[in-house]
Amino acid sequence: MRFGNNKKNSLIFVADEFLTFFRQKLGVFGPFSVKLVFGLALGLASLALFAKLSEDLLFNELLLFDTIVIKAVRSFSTDNVTLFMTEVSRWGSPWFLSLVGAVVMIYTGLVRRHFWDAVLVPTALLGGIILNETLKSLFHRQRPVLPHLVNVSGFSFPSGHAMMSFIFYGMLIYLVWLNFRNKFFRLAMTILFTAVFLLIGISRIYLGVHYPSDVLAGFAAGSFWLVACVLGLRGIRYYEDED
Repeated sequence: MRFGNNKKNSLIFVADEFLTFFRQKLGVFGPFSVKLVFGLALGLASLALFAKLSEDLLFNELLLFDTIVIKAVRSFSTDNVTLFMTEVSRWGSPWFLSLVGAVVMIYTGLVRRHFWDAVLVPTALLGGIILNETLKSLFHRQRPVLPHLVNVSGFSFPSGHAMMSFIFYGMLIYLVWLNFRNKFFRLAMTILFTAVFLLIGISRIYLGVHYPSDVLAGFAAGSFWLVACVLGLRGIRYYEDED
């Protein structure tokens, strides 16, 4: 028993020494350092996924993956599912995100009195739109040669609905955790908003307007941009608090 306690204490000591070293090396960022490293890791992982999908697209290596997933998703096709997916797809449309985004801005800016949280909303959305259109124009991928169950235009890669829904609903998850203390509410909203952007991505595949790889690329690009926006906001809030 004594040996076990010594082993446990040694592990705690090593962990404490590592954290101390970690904080010293990033001391210039203060308490922000852990969030910075985690955010950078997540951003780099998202960038790596997008780069991999882009490479596979350029070398025509996505056909098998896209075909398998499309068949799986569309195997559940019924009139009721089509109605549901059409409605879900609207939750990622520009007009819907703009409307809900305006409500979020009013709440965070006027009710919560968090100016930078309110600024995050248009920054994330407008920047995401510009980034998505730029990427679409670079890759010029045509949409799937399938019956489109909704009207669409423009190029396919990455999915704008997937990218913007990840940015917006991911941002809502972040704002919920930042502004509310109730753990149950935080967890419930995280599950809800995650389910929403995942369903939006699936809906775009089901409706025949995007390849699965378009949706994954949209999530990856959206994650990268959201991480950049959140880290920027965290940095501003941290240094304002220091002043």
